[in-house]
Amino acid sequence: HPLLAFEGWQAVQDLAIGDRIGVPRRLPIFGSREIPACEVDLLGLLISDGQCDTPGSSPRYTSGDPVLRAFFAEAVRAFGCVPRPVARVSANATNRGARGGVMEKNRVAVWLESLGLNVKSPEKFVPTVVFELTRSLLARFLRALFSGDGGVSFSGTGVHLEFCSTSERLARSVQHLLLRLGVVATLRRRSTASGRGAYVLCVTSKDQIVRFAAGIGFVPESQKQRKLEEALQHISEAPQQKSNFDTLPPAAWSLLR
Repeated sequence: HPLLAFEGWQAVQDLAIGDRIGVPRRLPIFGSREIPACEVDLLGLLISDGQCDTPGSSPRYTSGDPVLRAFFAEAVRAFGCVPRPVARVSANATNRGARGGVMEKNRVAVWLESLGLNVKSPEKFVPTVVFELTRSLLARFLRALFSGDGGVSFSGTGVHLEFCSTSERLARSVQHLLLRLGVVATLRRRSTASGRGAYVLCVTSKDQIVRFAAGIGFVPESQKQRKLEEALQHISEAPQQKSNFDTLPPAAWSLLR
């Protein structure tokens, strides 16, 4: 089977580990499945900043941004449950908002369990249903997900968009889903103070960050969305001058565009 390398098409048997090959910069493949928007939002929020494995208790969402906590509460209510504040920066998804009454297993917990998401952070993943979503719902899922574990920063003329997770499976799935929306991210492993390590998706191309902002972004009015808007202003004042792909042979562009 031939693959496109810098020198042109080469058979797989002639390639060695470390050789560079051309891969698509877009995978415009979307499903036709639609689920309630509140479920899409809850999936993105709980997979990123939520406690999903809570036997005998309620799933919990934690964020220092009050806009995101309010967004979570709205999704919980639309799901048919009641959000209950916990401490200063957390909220539980409860059945009735208080203890007592009819004994019933937490409905959000049951839903997460049905998707296999009643797991700790290193085992989190993107459930099958997300890969089957329409384009708009897929973008909505990524928006909620990045609002938790994503972020944007800039210094000098550089702008960086990142998504960080302790789950390699989750990071690789998000990398693929971004490609569906035309956003190219590189995956790196980063050491952490806990020694467990993390997997980081990085987008440094200004053009790609603009595409992310236009098609995905963060939850409106959130701190991260305001930071993204600052970054866009920064990009407009110092736009990208050169593509990283200028050295590719002409034959590659038919596949990479």
